Order: sequence, then C-alpha cells, then structure tokens
Amino acid sequence: MTATSLDPRIPALLADAATVKILATSDRSGRPHATVAPSIHLDDDGRLVHLERLESSGTQRNLVASLWFDRPVAVTVQRGAEAFEIVGVPVKALVAGPEFRRQYEALRARAPEDDLAAVWLIEPREVTELTHDVRRARQEAERPFLTHLDRLAR
Repeated sequence: MTATSLDPRIPALLADAATVKILATSDRSGRPHATVAPSIHLDDDGRLVHLERLESSGTQRNLVASLWFDRPVAVTVQRGAEAFEIVGVPVKALVAGPEFRRQYEALRARAPEDDLAAVWLIEPREVTELTHDVRRARQEAERPFLTHLDRLAR
C-alpha cells in the first residue's frame, strides 16, 4: 500500500469536535481493539495524529507492534450520516522533541490531569466512504441480486 490523498471532506470532519473518531488496532494474535479517540487530527503533511495518553494501554501496545511489523490500523470518522474509514500504517511515534512538547502542552491546557505517552503519526493508505447511502448505491450497482424481493415488487 502507498500513501493516499484524503477525500476533501475528511479534514473538516477531523477538525469538528462533534465528529466521532474511532481507532481500531489489533494485537499479535489478531484480536481487534477499538477505542474512541477524540484527539485524532491531521498534521500539515496529511498524516493522522493520535495522542495516546496511557503508556500501558492496549492501543499503545498495538500501535508499537503495528509500527514494528508494518501492520495496518483503521480510523473511522462519523458525523451525522457522513462516515469514512481510513486505513493506514503508523510511521512514527514521538515521545520527545518540539512537536511532542507542543502537543503535550496543548493537551495539558485542555486537561491538566492528563499525561501524554506518545504522539502517533499514521500515514493514510486507503479511504472508504461508509455513508449509508453511498454503501447502499455501491451494493445495488455491484450486487443487484442482494435486493430484497419486496423492494422489487414496488
């Protein structure tokens, strides 16, 4: 997989506090782990940025393994009826330096009791629109035989 450009609607979704953001990872055995991740946003290079607050979290462990073994992760973003899945790979974990410090200070300004374990940079590789109407139209075009008979009778 190579880097992909994002749908132009995604930056606005990621910047909106009302957008639900879910980060899905998996452990060594393939067991999935999903968590709500409201901090996910884009950096200036088009990478997803995830602020991991707990050193011992399953997400942190899984992201480390994904970085080491080039395993993909998925981020789902949804606001209202609009939804996308972004599959990507972690490319860097910042645990010190100016960008880490900037993110840490911004986090502490919002939540003084919180810590920051790492700033994760995730390179998008694939984007799929999950909006129901789009998925339905795709299914009807690609698999018309899945249409329920009662809908055909109308």
